[in-house]
Amino acid sequence: MFSNKTLPTAVVLALGMLFFLANAMAVKAAEPNGIIRPSEGGIVSGLIPVTGVADEPDFLAWQLDLLPLAEPETAIFVQRGETRHPVLGRIGSLDTALYPNGEYRLRLRVIRKDGNYSEYLSTILIDNGPLGSNRITDPLDGTALACLTSVRGIAHAPDFRNWQLDLLPGGVEDKSVMLARGSQPRFSQGNLTEFDTTPFPDGNHLLRLRVVHLDGNYDQYYTPVAINNSILAAALSLNACSCARANSDVVSAEPNMLTYPLNAMTVRGVVPVCGKADDPNFQAWQVDLLFDGDENTSVLIAHGETSTVAKAPLMLFDTSALPDGKYGLRLRVGRLDETIDSHTILLCVANNGVTANCASR
Repeated sequence: MFSNKTLPTAVVLALGMLFFLANAMAVKAAEPNGIIRPSEGGIVSGLIPVTGVADEPDFLAWQLDLLPLAEPETAIFVQRGETRHPVLGRIGSLDTALYPNGEYRLRLRVIRKDGNYSEYLSTILIDNGPLGSNRITDPLDGTALACLTSVRGIAHAPDFRNWQLDLLPGGVEDKSVMLARGSQPRFSQGNLTEFDTTPFPDGNHLLRLRVVHLDGNYDQYYTPVAINNSILAAALSLNACSCARANSDVVSAEPNMLTYPLNAMTVRGVVPVCGKADDPNFQAWQVDLLFDGDENTSVLIAHGETSTVAKAPLMLFDTSALPDGKYGLRLRVGRLDETIDSHTILLCVANNGVTANCASR
């Protein structure tokens, strides 16, 4: 038997209202394209994340450019990507050390497959502080290096052509190996390059920074360093650390964690601390030393604003100044939404002998 029933008018109206509200909420959930951070009128310095939304139904790519207010027709390319960002999060980054102090417009273009685009602007003030003198700022003189090593510095001139960074094995000028070259000046300390020390022999070497002028002449600056790859030998043999540069396009499924030292390990001398610290909304990482393994008794020993996905050394930890005993290491990875990942290991420092089981839980 077939029966055709009609819903009461009030029920129909109520259902219609629910349908309308559901659609309205769905529309509201689609966040508008634009730059959220740095905010309009913000004062920025260093390597800063650019957060916002970049998405279109026919999305092709996004692009960040910097436009000096004094030269509005000049656009300086910053970064481009082909991954859509439909919700608020980190789109890219801006290294202010590449640009002179002053006012700029940061421009986000969201490009569609037909070649058209929408663009969004945020006016910012770059303030890198007083103009620094040319030099290698990191590593410091005499620093022991192992594995992936970041070299930071300042390199600029009124008639700037380029800069070049070389390693001089044994300090010998005619055996120099070029590590990096750049055509953009560095007005404040920033990353010049990252290089792997393992192809070079252990021993004393020189880093040389040349700042080349338009006429071909140059100024040069030296920093003595000591390569000691033996520090990483044990960690590399266990595949707990890596000296390889990670492919930034590959998303690692591994959680943020310390990979070396191993939990409950006995350590002495200088020890590499390796791990993964990465997230789509990555902000920073830090490593804390925990006295007696106590989470509530800690001191910051390393901090970074660059993510790492390849189990690269986060720091070289010199345990020689610590009394023998039980300690902990804690890695915290912070996101832009102020949430964190945390991973803790225990270890035993035994520079004056073997202290059995002091790091056991």
